[in-house]
Amino acid sequence: MCKVKKSEKMEKSEDPPDPPMETYLLWSIFNLLCCCFPIGLVAVFYSCKATKSLGKGNREKAEDAALTAKKLNMAATVTGIFLLVLLLIFDGLGGMKIFAHS
Repeated sequence: MCKVKKSEKMEKSEDPPDPPMETYLLWSIFNLLCCCFPIGLVAVFYSCKATKSLGKGNREKAEDAALTAKKLNMAATVTGIFLLVLLLIFDGLGGMKIFAHS
């Protein structure tokens, strides 16, 4: 058997592993179900694309997809909050009855 000295093992320098990357999948699913379905659906697509790219070892492509998912999630969250505020305003004013002629 070939014995390797500890000093030889230490001499091998490996690149440190890349830090874990956020793909925003949970936020995308939340937006899909609760905030804005169309934007959330596209965000889920890009989050999955980022995960697949990471699995293939293409970190640059994964970062691009994750950044797109993050931007879409921000847009979906803002849109969902805006629509919720509008709903509460219209509900407080009697809904669509304010447009009805009496």
